Amino acid sequence: MKKSSFLFALSPICAMLAVPGVWAGVLTETPLAINPTVPSNVIFPISVEFPTAVTASYFGTNDYSNRTEYLGIFNPDKCYEYQNVTGSEWFKPVAMATDRKCNNAWSGNFLNWASMTGLDQFRVAMTGGNRYRDTETETVLERTHMSDIPDESGQLQGGEGSNFPHKTPSAASLAGAVPTDFANVTRIVNLHNGVKMSIAYRNRNGNNATTTFYVRAVVCDQSVGGLAGMAKENCVPYGPESRRIYKPVGQIQKYGEKMRFGVFSYFISNSIDNAVMRSKGKFVAPRKWTASGSTDNPNKEWDAETGIFVTNPDPADAAASRGGAVANSGVINY
Repeated sequence: MKKSSFLFALSPICAMLAVPGVWAGVLTETPLAINPTVPSNVIFPISVEFPTAVTASYFGTNDYSNRTEYLGIFNPDKCYEYQNVTGSEWFKPVAMATDRKCNNAWSGNFLNWASMTGLDQFRVAMTGGNRYRDTETETVLERTHMSDIPDESGQLQGGEGSNFPHKTPSAASLAGAVPTDFANVTRIVNLHNGVKMSIAYRNRNGNNATTTFYVRAVVCDQSVGGLAGMAKENCVPYGPESRRIYKPVGQIQKYGEKMRFGVFSYFISNSIDNAVMRSKGKFVAPRKWTASGSTDNPNKEWDAETGIFVTNPDPADAAASRGGAVANSGVINY
């Protein structure tokens, strides 16, 4: 009896091993014993210094073409003019482009090709972009700071050949890409210029000239192209319809209520061990997930009514930081 009982217990397994078709199908990726609503934890172990912060997003020096779409803080389908007012120096959209070409204006597509770093792409994808101005009436994004401060050895970080080559666009490619006054650009320099780019050109008198621009872009501006015109700026509405505000967002905002985010990064010093926790794992949205449902988040990183970033969402963590040096805590701020 013991022997027959033992064979009976094995017989289903033997049958399945003998017939492979019984195992056909796709196995679930969700553990069967875990509640599928448990939020994920996403930790960013990022490098935001050399060479990441000084490396070009587009390495070509003279391959610009309106037939190729270049992404960044500028909308590739919009035309811009440079607003040069003290305290308000940036590129502002003035019209929609046609095939990414503009009439006597800067093409957003060209500006992305000419000035973006890889870190800008990361910031746009994750948070909507690095906000230089963040109010209820204006949102201005700013390019990554291209180190213009010598390191400990006195050398400027980054090299033209290996990190961010100078741009030397052809005359033909500039048609519809730049204002008339800049039709004869000879060189565009970003490396070691901080948040500026320097453009050398021959002016209408045939003389060599150089103009420096802050690489900043006004975004989520409905006055040019309406809602459809903002599609490539990842703009999301906030507040009631009577005073609707649009802000650019990324994956962190999209999943901020359902996932916890945290940041570790390199620390530019030999005084402590690397890496440093910049923000502990936490919910960042105005509301957060709990086992009993969604609830208000006291450490939210943006305002639910305006979309404006909170300056210091984790004041206790900031006060407890080394030397109390942190003034603008949080995942997105870092």
